[in-house]
Parts: sequence; C-alpha cells; structure tokens
Amino acid sequence: MDFKLIPICSEVGHEMTYKYKSGYSCDICKKRVVSYKCDNCEYSRCSGCHRDILASEEIVNGLFGYGSFA
Repeated sequence: MDFKLIPICSEVGHEMTYKYKSGYSCDICKKRVVSYKCDNCEYSRCSGCHRDILASEEIVNGLFGYGSFA
C-alpha cells in the first residue's frame, strides 16, 4: 500500500499546497517568506515550520504505532 502525506492547515479538511510567496508571513513564526498556503483559507507556513510539523507528526505516529516503518 502506498501512502502519501498531504499537509493540512489548522482547519479540519483543509489541504495545503506548495506555493512559495515572499511578502506573506508564516502564521507560526511570522517569517516573511512562506512555502505552503492553504487551498481553502489564508493559513500559511514557512518551510522550516512545515518541516517541524511533519517531523513531530512522524514522531507521534512512531511512538503510538500509527505508522509502519518497515
């Protein structure tokens, strides 16, 4: 089975896509360049915060057995 991680924003069901934009602020750290924007609302993240969120999700999934690392 092939799984694909889809970044989501803080709203349920909202997906994010890679859209590099300068002049927009990251909603987490306020950095003035964002890499991911929500398709449904104004939520955006820089690449650093995005990587941090994905890494924390991987840790939680590994600790609680929600994923397979085989």
